[in-house]
Amino acid sequence: MENLVSNQFHVFLTTLYGGLIIGFIYDLYRIFRYYCQPKKVATFIEDTIFWIIISITTLVLLFYSNWAQLRWYIFLGFIIGFFLYRKLLSDIIIKILNYIFGKIINLIKKIVYIVLYPIRIVIKLLSKPTNKIFNKGRRGYKKARRYFKIPGIITKDYKKQLKNLIKKK
Repeated sequence: MENLVSNQFHVFLTTLYGGLIIGFIYDLYRIFRYYCQPKKVATFIEDTIFWIIISITTLVLLFYSNWAQLRWYIFLGFIIGFFLYRKLLSDIIIKILNYIFGKIINLIKKIVYIVLYPIRIVIKLLSKPTNKIFNKGRRGYKKARRYFKIPGIITKDYKKQLKNLIKKK
């Protein structure tokens, strides 16, 4: 009898631990959503992935602790573990995760800046000659437009003069 009670207590503690893990995964998900700010479709996909991860975590814990036999104390263990995590550890973990993710994002930004720096220099060096070429091209385009308007202006004047001559006769 003692073996059965101790086994059930072990399963209860395992599910309590599982609730803590689920709370931690939920906080990771919250931080990820904060930094990514997804749209509706992405939110649906992320929610689905979150629930798949939670389901797999729960099933793995249940299989390793008691061959996935469902009892009322198992649900109680998950719920108590999750709420203990939310009340005791969540604020601390979120602050730590925000700090870590902030440092990681700053590091990634610095790496991208360093990697793109030579490209930025090449673009800057090439921008002056290309701007000159484009400016000359614009001036040439404006002159060409003026020259191409001349035949239209001449024909317009020719028609006016022709109408005036016809009216005088």
